[in-house]
Amino acid sequence: MKKFLLLTLAISCQLLFAQNIIYVNHAATGANDGSSWANAYADLQDALEAAQAGDDIWVAQGTYYPSKDINYDANVDTKQMSFAMIDSVGIYGGFAGTETIRQQRDWRLNLTKLSGDLGVIGDKTDNSRHVIYNDWALSNQSVLDGFTIRDGYAMTVVVSTDDRLGGGILNTDYSISAIFRNLKITRCSAYNGGGAIFTVEDNRSTFYNCQIINNYGAFVGGAGIVCVGDDTFINCVIGSNTVNSNSPVTGADLADVLVNYGTVRFIGCTFANCSSNRAIASANKAVVFLVNSIISDSILIREEAFPSNISSVYVSNSLVRYSGGSSNWAHDATDLGGNIDTNAYFVGAGSFAVQSISPAINAGLNDSIPMDIHDLDDDGITNELLPLDVNGTMRIADGQVDLGAYEYIPAWADTTFQTICNGDSIIFDSSYYAEGGVYKQSYAPDSAKYFSLSIDTPNTDVQAWFGGILEAKADSVSYRWVDCNDSTINFGVTDKIFYPSQPGSYAVIIITPNGCVDTSACFQVSNISLPENALDKEISIYPNPSKDVLHVVLPKKMVSKNTGLNVLDVNGKIILQKQLDTSRDREITLDVKHFSKGIYFLKIEDRVLRFVKQ
Repeated sequence: MKKFLLLTLAISCQLLFAQNIIYVNHAATGANDGSSWANAYADLQDALEAAQAGDDIWVAQGTYYPSKDINYDANVDTKQMSFAMIDSVGIYGGFAGTETIRQQRDWRLNLTKLSGDLGVIGDKTDNSRHVIYNDWALSNQSVLDGFTIRDGYAMTVVVSTDDRLGGGILNTDYSISAIFRNLKITRCSAYNGGGAIFTVEDNRSTFYNCQIINNYGAFVGGAGIVCVGDDTFINCVIGSNTVNSNSPVTGADLADVLVNYGTVRFIGCTFANCSSNRAIASANKAVVFLVNSIISDSILIREEAFPSNISSVYVSNSLVRYSGGSSNWAHDATDLGGNIDTNAYFVGAGSFAVQSISPAINAGLNDSIPMDIHDLDDDGITNELLPLDVNGTMRIADGQVDLGAYEYIPAWADTTFQTICNGDSIIFDSSYYAEGGVYKQSYAPDSAKYFSLSIDTPNTDVQAWFGGILEAKADSVSYRWVDCNDSTINFGVTDKIFYPSQPGSYAVIIITPNGCVDTSACFQVSNISLPENALDKEISIYPNPSKDVLHVVLPKKMVSKNTGLNVLDVNGKIILQKQLDTSRDREITLDVKHFSKGIYFLKIEDRVLRFVKQ
């Protein structure tokens, strides 16, 4: 399988790379060096060759065709041409070509296609065999996101080659843990497995919000997907894939998805309109977990290639047609509870979203929703539940997740947003609410009003620093410092950092932009080594805050040939010492570019000044 070795640095070293954005736009007419949208590469292949670990590739809407094989050789048959992902590089489609941050893109509107329709357009026989061909190790920092992958044609009949596997995506290295997000894989074919996707053993890739539809399997196994590895599919749609009904093979080989030896998880997925009437087949010690999912108009099967190689299928909180449901389970898969057997009531016309009467609505298990560890919504928050469904709308719309890849959103819905202070309450539709959340009032089968309530809780954390200095940890709020001994408010001090003038007990009042107020605990200060009156007004420092250098200007009255200068951090640790001849030096320049960002104190004799390193 290996065509060459790709040497990479260890992950710990990859973190040293600064992120660089490489731009691609097939319509760009500038320098075509990838440095900006105006000078974008016109060929995605050029960007892939230029990318290094830590880079992002942004691709504007349009259709892109592979022009080389995975060894970057252009002098090959078109069938051997494929795109290949790069380790620890994110490849993102869906840009209009003007965006400055990734969150501005819309991959649903700005369709970005990776097509294998090479040679004679419309003639499948000269198409790329694999639109995406990954034949080396890829970590979970390797991302493919926001593309339509189509027209791969892996229909070679020679059994001993990879050319018969994975028309859309073929992962053949044993160390691939890549992330695939927001993809539509369609119109791809494979002779011997995985019209859309084929992964080999020890793969541990994750597929988020992908649509695997209208693909074809000719002879053996998995019209849509074949997994020999340990992959995970979350919020994915697998539907309308076709298996050659005239094939001499039967059973597992005619399913939409074939899991062979691996352990594969399907969470919040929808299987529908399978031409073989078989959704998932497992064989040869394979293990399959299905949760919060829908299998409609087809059956879940377990086929044993050899009686001694027993495979296992575990199903929970899912709609599985013809299973009998948990109350009357009639299937050789293992029922873990919460399963139902009924019509899913899809919208129809090629859509596998559900209607308002679907029993799949609010039937899922919230505890089974994975954490957003790969930041699907690009908001920088990874300790939240996965927030989006396959359509890019909220994953939990009514307090409890729906079954399948789509969350049901009413045709008419009105949302009111309200914020209250912690401890307060508010009335919505004659009911009192004091806890944050999204509340719903239904008005008709397909209409609803939502009330989104946020609780504003002021952050009253305080950090006590060297010299009795107190720092409020909240940002973007107002501050009032209080003497806890007599409850006196020091209205003249409104900074987040407080320098007590004498020992005592102090607290801070936090006032948020919403007008919510709370007071911190009292902090006892006993050692005032840096009192406010010690801040010398005759010594000046600039710029403050400082990034690279700090200039210190001394007063004329300070005359000494052996004056000590110390720089201390907020913990009182001396990090820089100098001896000055103040009878000669009136301005000193300090190199602070290697300092960590934060607050520092400059001490000259008994004089102390504070500066900030940016």
